[in-house]
Amino acid sequence: MDDQTTFEDQGHRPPSTCSNVLPLRKPPSAAIKRIIAELGLRYRPSGQADLEEHAASLALLARDVAEVPADLLQEAAGRHALQSPFMPKASELIGLAQDILRGTGSGAEADMAHRRNQQLREEGNPKRLEWFYDEAGQIQLRRLSA
Repeated sequence: MDDQTTFEDQGHRPPSTCSNVLPLRKPPSAAIKRIIAELGLRYRPSGQADLEEHAASLALLARDVAEVPADLLQEAAGRHALQSPFMPKASELIGLAQDILRGTGSGAEADMAHRRNQQLREEGNPKRLEWFYDEAGQIQLRRLSA
């Protein structure tokens, strides 16, 4: 290859610095969508023009919390609705779900984590996640190593 010959001239594509391959993400279940839709009804936008944006933000929220078990998410959403006049962020709902798990007692917590991990396995667990307890005894969600 001389100085004037390019990768394209030889039939090659130049290496890309970005990837358009997104990691697999579990789509939200019907139960998750229902819970988020109920939140959307509780926290409707003030203007008619904002409805399309509101629907889009609800879809993103459902996708962001898709890994949270539906029963935990339902309780977290209910608690949030009683505590805040504002639409929750995914991090708030996930934090509330973790608080709910923490408050179930040490023996019950281990059983709860086991059941949640079993549920993830039954659903295929495409993101390879697991619930675990850290050194401080707080329940966390982490990605399993390959």
